[in-house]
Amino acid sequence: MKIAVVADDLTSATDGGIAFAKAGHPTMVALDLSNLATANQWDVLSIDTDSRIRPQEEAVQRVYDAVFRLRDRDLLYKTVDSTIRGHLAGELRAALQASGRRAAIFAPAFPEAGRITRGGHQLLNGIGISATPFASDPLHPVRTDNITSILSAGGESVAVLDRHSAGRRDVLEMALRVHSTLVVDAETPSDLRAMVHAVPEPRDVVWIGSPGLARALAQAFRGGASPPKRSRSRRVMIAIGSTNPVSRNQLAHLSPLVDQTVTIDSESASVAPEDAAREAVASLDPNGRMETVVVTSTLSGSWISREWAPRVAESIAVAVRILHESAPYDGFILTGGDTAVKVARTLGTTGIVLESELSAGIPIGAFEGPTRARVITKAGGFGDSATLIAALKHLIGERTTKESVA
Repeated sequence: MKIAVVADDLTSATDGGIAFAKAGHPTMVALDLSNLATANQWDVLSIDTDSRIRPQEEAVQRVYDAVFRLRDRDLLYKTVDSTIRGHLAGELRAALQASGRRAAIFAPAFPEAGRITRGGHQLLNGIGISATPFASDPLHPVRTDNITSILSAGGESVAVLDRHSAGRRDVLEMALRVHSTLVVDAETPSDLRAMVHAVPEPRDVVWIGSPGLARALAQAFRGGASPPKRSRSRRVMIAIGSTNPVSRNQLAHLSPLVDQTVTIDSESASVAPEDAAREAVASLDPNGRMETVVVTSTLSGSWISREWAPRVAESIAVAVRILHESAPYDGFILTGGDTAVKVARTLGTTGIVLESELSAGIPIGAFEGPTRARVITKAGGFGDSATLIAALKHLIGERTTKESVA
């Protein structure tokens, strides 16, 4: 079986593909559409359209192009953020039109991460998304948690199926005849699995959801391959571009295990990304240890802008490249989708081969290209206070102090 995953940023592409890798499908995350001839050999091809931070018109076109190129695959899975950020209505319509499928099933619940869908509304830990910090997201503020109202604005015929009806084949079959989009309630992983099994013709729909739906699909359509085994990393770079408070809290807990931290001045980076990166790297202690290094910025969620964010991410990527060229790193932890893709590209990476998962929504893989390092990617809001520590320990082989890394 050939499966396509189309995602709007790199962390979504990796956490959208990892469920299939764990289920026995060789899985490649491609950074763009330029190498599809080579990438098509993989059972699962996950494409990063890099569209979440783009203006809507450009984002929609990128999704259309990706889905159109992959429309002949057996399953088409379009990822969305489980906090319903992004260009949801426009990208859904583009995916449907490009795919040639008759309808879309929209199931953004990710119960393992506290994100559920109830009555067509998206909740985080029991609270409507629009009443959480995601309501003030600087790039994609969530104004409503009513999914139907968001998708209907794009002109689609939308119906909501409660979690019990969604598990009934007769109900799903009738709804798919009448509506172009079904929003599916789900509060547990078993809700999503029941719905997947109940869909009469899985190849005739565009599946749209978060890692929760990817897991349900992967369990229903399993492969037979084993993931590759990799050796531990000796030098690890952690690039943190996300301004989400969860990531900043994780960094605070990680700091005692880090040799040095490169902090890029965001205002300088917004004007001259490369100069800001070089200035920040130059401030490091030349005699200090460099086996475990963090690269981050002064950017905070309270004053980020759509213009500044990509430049700051670019500056972080430049700093990573400078440090890597000086003394190569064989392990990377990347937080924030825009930062992750810019770091990958500046290292010459063509893709990421997915292997396993640190925890829900936090995939582990290895770069394809001149840098064959291991890599862990993480969306800004995923994980708990110890997640970055766990990621570092995994890469270096369960050691817990920076003195034991050498």
